[in-house]
Amino acid sequence: MKNFLVATSIALVSLFANPINVSAQEDWSLSGFSWPESALWDKARQHYILSNINGNPTEADGKGYLSKISSDGKVLKAKWVTGLDAPKGMALVGHDLIVADLGNIHVIDGKTGEKRETIAVPGAKLLNDVTSNGKEAWISDWMGNGIWHYRDGKVTLWYQGEEIIHPNGLLVENDHLLVGTWGEEIQPDFTTKVPGDLKAISLKEKTVTTLAKSVGNLDGVIRFKGRLLTNDWITGQIFEISDTGEAKEIMKLKQGLADISHDGSALLLPFMLEGELKRQELK
Repeated sequence: MKNFLVATSIALVSLFANPINVSAQEDWSLSGFSWPESALWDKARQHYILSNINGNPTEADGKGYLSKISSDGKVLKAKWVTGLDAPKGMALVGHDLIVADLGNIHVIDGKTGEKRETIAVPGAKLLNDVTSNGKEAWISDWMGNGIWHYRDGKVTLWYQGEEIIHPNGLLVENDHLLVGTWGEEIQPDFTTKVPGDLKAISLKEKTVTTLAKSVGNLDGVIRFKGRLLTNDWITGQIFEISDTGEAKEIMKLKQGLADISHDGSALLLPFMLEGELKRQELK
């Protein structure tokens, strides 16, 4: 674990020279969404995309949708893409938007919002987060304890093993896939008896390393201005993970803070229970 994180730290040393002040200032906030789960910044087109579950997060009801938001925080189209079930994580692969939706992966034209293809994933139980290196994508199966791989319209099971239980947030970084797990022994209120870990899977050998143990019920995993961050959906906490595996709380927000992301300058914070999206800088 230490060697992996130290190597990453060295590669990002110029960014670490100017650490982020942990005090936060809100940039803009939007409300009126319906169970927003994940926000994505489309740099090429200069807008944000927000997934809305709009109902039961495990039910295929056709009510889910994606919203398109301008760079200055105005809703361009509340229901830009409709007819989804319970859309969650998203990532861009080339010009296509890849969306995880229960047992399906949607391939959507990133410019027009047209649904180009829906790929059924046999055996998947509840697809959740998506991460991409621009050419291919990895998708977590929260209830199936697996990670799927997408490339050129094909989906295959990439990893499944006892070392990754209830995978949620994903981040592909260099030659590793970082995985935030929810935890073990899920209770009726979705807390767990055993908190989730932050892990790393090597892309080549698929060996698993624990980066931080017993952090919480983890949702998003991001690298923001050189800092490795993850968040706990249940408590609303955002943690910074050190190169020794320490999880330090840097923000305490509301319960239901879902898949955190960023646009390069500020954090994107979807609050599922409140139906809000906030863009919030760290200063």
